Amino acid sequence: MDTIKTLAGIKDSRAVEPLIELLSDKDHNIRSGAINALSGFIDKRPVPFLLKIMSDKNEPADIRLLIMSALRQIDPAQWTKNIVLLVEDPSPEIRREAIRGISTLQDPSIITLLLKCLMDKDKEVGREVVLALGNYKDNKVVDQLITILKSSTEEKDIRIAAINSLARIRDER
Repeated sequence: MDTIKTLAGIKDSRAVEPLIELLSDKDHNIRSGAINALSGFIDKRPVPFLLKIMSDKNEPADIRLLIMSALRQIDPAQWTKNIVLLVEDPSPEIRREAIRGISTLQDPSIITLLLKCLMDKDKEVGREVVLALGNYKDNKVVDQLITILKSSTEEKDIRIAAINSLARIRDER
């Protein structure tokens, strides 16, 4: 770990290659440290390696979450392109973080994807989707949030999230 801290601390692009090599280390802490260190460099060389690890469903969720964060720093365009794919990930933690990330995009083309994600079986993912929808002043969004709010079968936390989202949208209805 001291080696990783040293490599990260020098902020020299020559440190990127050795850090990339550490991504394949069997030790979880070494890999985590390498990912964190790489996020401090604006260098796109690690991106293909990070994407490969992130797409491996057998990787621990915490490693994949670190990669999501690192990609956002290193290559925002790749992060944006790949974050959308993660809303269907088997891991609820990954799906939740993907929704949180998508909510920052403020891209109206994402609305259909978010509405689809409302059907997620994980209630925390559903809550994140409802909160993310509060970023879009769109009739379909408002209608769906009102439906959620009026639903007697929807969980309390999700209904409260719908209230918060509707308040942010400030629709006249």
